[in-house]
Order: sequence, then structure tokens, then C-alpha cells
Amino acid sequence: MPAYIAMFVSGEWITSKEGLGGEDDPAWFVIGIVVGDLTGLLLAVSIVLAGIASWKSKARLGRAAGVLSVFVLVACVVAVWAMTAKPT
Repeated sequence: MPAYIAMFVSGEWITSKEGLGGEDDPAWFVIGIVVGDLTGLLLAVSIVLAGIASWKSKARLGRAAGVLSVFVLVACVVAVWAMTAKPT
């Protein structure tokens, strides 16, 4: 989570510095913002599920945390691709 907080703060700083954040933002910027916010939420949920799974020995919660983590990883790869390839 500390890395997510650092990513979020630095992203907001760059957004304000570059003058982005309006209605005519490029698609790669919007994808990065949406994926960043969504993965932060899913990462927090995954951490909570993994903690409960290890505390109560619930295998299904552990699997759910793993699935969420894989989804977060895929979403981050899509965001990196969108922000480096800059699709229209």
C-alpha cells in the first residue's frame, strides 16, 4: 500500500504540473487514472481478504485474494501498455 500511495500522490502532482485533468484528456490518461483508482481499491480488499483467510484458515478467501491480485496485475499491465503505447 505505501507504493500505491506514492504512485497516487506523484500522479496527482504530475497531473497538476502538466495541466491535465480536464474534459479533453487523452485516452491513455483516463485509462491510467481509472486503473490506478480501481487497483488501489482491489488491492486493499485483497489484503483484507488474505488477512482474514490466514487468521481464520479459510481457503476460499485466500483463493479470492489471489484472484483479485491477478486481476490487479493484469489491470496494471493494461495501464502500462496504454500509457506507453498511447492508443487513440
